[in-house]
Amino acid sequence: MRGKGKLFMLLFAILLTLQGLSLTVNAETIISGGFEGEIYTDGTVMITGYTGSDEDLVIPKTINGFTVIAIGTSAFNKCSSLVSVTIPNTVTVIEDYAFSNCSSLVTVDIPDSVTLIGQGAFDNCTSLIDIEIPEGLTTIEYYTFSGCNSLSNIEIPDSVEIIERYAFSETCYTENSENWTDGVLYIGNWLIEADSEKVTGIYSIREGTIGIANSGFSGCSDLIGVEVPSTLKNIPGSAFFNCNSLETITVSADNLYYISADGILFTKDKTELIRYPAGKGDSYYQIPDGVKSIRQQ
Repeated sequence: MRGKGKLFMLLFAILLTLQGLSLTVNAETIISGGFEGEIYTDGTVMITGYTGSDEDLVIPKTINGFTVIAIGTSAFNKCSSLVSVTIPNTVTVIEDYAFSNCSSLVTVDIPDSVTLIGQGAFDNCTSLIDIEIPEGLTTIEYYTFSGCNSLSNIEIPDSVEIIERYAFSETCYTENSENWTDGVLYIGNWLIEADSEKVTGIYSIREGTIGIANSGFSGCSDLIGVEVPSTLKNIPGSAFFNCNSLETITVSADNLYYISADGILFTKDKTELIRYPAGKGDSYYQIPDGVKSIRQQ
């Protein structure tokens, strides 16, 4: 875990450097009010641990004069006393497993300043009831809310472009059969998962859907065709992984982002091949002129 934390800190530093904020970690650490942190050379601090016992915790904007900009890997892991947490609008990053296994945590106030939430950040927060994901977040990582078996209300902002696999697995929302329609789970305008035993033949993605989560149709071995609506704009390369009977993907003529040619999915300008259906069975295929890349699964 320590090695992963160091990697995340390196990526975080690179992110801020690209934004014009060059910083390095100072060797100095800070301990104050139950918070532990690592100080950056620019006078900011990342919270790396918490030894307090507050139930309703308001994380301060500053600690000993240093601005709090990040919550580090596993910083609040297994803080079983926490019932509610308010994160200040100075924070831009919540690292991997930052609040994982906080079994009493019911509510979290995440400001829109947060643009990066790491893998498993709220994993196994079994009392968490609802979450409002901040506007500006573009990726919901693997296992971010996995195991939150009280989580029944989820709102995904329009800024999100990628939802990784298992982001919401084993939550109250995903386990509720009423949230599944014809074997498919939607959260808002995102298609999250298709039940491989129930989704067969030709499936028409409902109009209004803007994205498919990674591996959304994975393993749907009896899926023959998929119809893409005009609104869909985020299709990952892994969306149809192991759909070995899939013969054709058709796209609405009104879709501004994708196009289908002979059942094969391309970006609208045909410069990227998104998916060649595994069940087409052709012995030979000539990639069209103009295609510059093939999307990875």
